[in-house]
Amino acid sequence: MAALNDSGDTLTLSLVNPTDKEVMLNLEGIKLPSKAAQYLITGEKNSSYNAPGKKREVDIHDLGEVSI
Repeated sequence: MAALNDSGDTLTLSLVNPTDKEVMLNLEGIKLPSKAAQYLITGEKNSSYNAPGKKREVDIHDLGEVSI
């Protein structure tokens, strides 16, 4: 999924990889900034989920700024 903010200067790109294999994303032909924020949303198991009143199983991890 991808979305631009209202001013058109920020692109949010979401990728889902339900496997344990690395996936390459080809961004050839797209003008990108030199750095970007990176987040990982994951749980210990593929079946992990968050339920009200229970211990969190899935969390968002800020991986910091990454060079593109």
